[in-house]
Amino acid sequence: SNRGPDLPRARLILAEAGYTVVDGLVQGVDPIDMWTSSGTTSQKIVELFQRHLAKIGIQLNPRYVDFPTLTEALDKK
Repeated sequence: SNRGPDLPRARLILAEAGYTVVDGLVQGVDPIDMWTSSGTTSQKIVELFQRHLAKIGIQLNPRYVDFPTLTEALDKK
């Protein structure tokens, strides 16, 4: 069942990892660049991640590329 994000637990885990949490927002986390395909479903999922991460103070920067470009980049890693 989908119960949504557990933001208090996310904050606790990040605090245990050494990050500072002030007024519910995690401090000192660099923005995350997330490379993904540019399909509609991917965009909806990434936007959901982006909203949830923003609630705890983490910035997610989606980088949308076409699927062949994404798989090519992954193959090079």
